[in-house]
Amino acid sequence: MPLPLRVVKATFDVLLSHSELLCYFAMVLNALVTGSLLSIVYPVLAFLWAMLSSPRPSKSFWVFVITYTEVCTNCLFCVMNSIPNDRILFIAYIKQQLQFVICYVLFYSVCF
Repeated sequence: MPLPLRVVKATFDVLLSHSELLCYFAMVLNALVTGSLLSIVYPVLAFLWAMLSSPRPSKSFWVFVITYTEVCTNCLFCVMNSIPNDRILFIAYIKQQLQFVICYVLFYSVCF
């Protein structure tokens, strides 16, 4: 096997073995990018629950994070469907909501 391919495979194996760190990073990045009250829960969960549990967070933590993410994504979808009538506000509103939804979908796909 060529050296570059072995390096890529080794990097992928390291990411898989430490996937919780990638999830914590995604939680903090989500809060930094969106900056909403819904996303502030993720860094609180990451720093106050997940990183304090030893050696890894329990299954109930991951179930809670998955459920919370699904609820937030569904709420944002419902909010996106209540579109204002003014076109200028509509364009700004859609841009903002798409940013939130894309960030949550990326977060959901990275973590799970």
